Amino acid sequence: MCDLFDDGPFCTKEEYLANMLKIAGILTRRYDKVIFATTTPVNPKNSHDRNDVIREYNAFLVQYLKEMGIIINDLR
Repeated sequence: MCDLFDDGPFCTKEEYLANMLKIAGILTRRYDKVIFATTTPVNPKNSHDRNDVIREYNAFLVQYLKEMGIIINDLR
């Protein structure tokens, strides 16, 4: 989600989803209980991250993780 050069996040929501679901799949095969902690908000003065993007990526991913039975720890 980091935006170092003011050209958008490092990856699209779809790429983020694919990567996180791959990790989630590995973890759910190895452990009975998996807990995902959402990305926390940042200080609005942070020049590399935006809270609206963080909320968008979190919301996009969480719906899929819940379907997998993963517990969500919403740190907003």
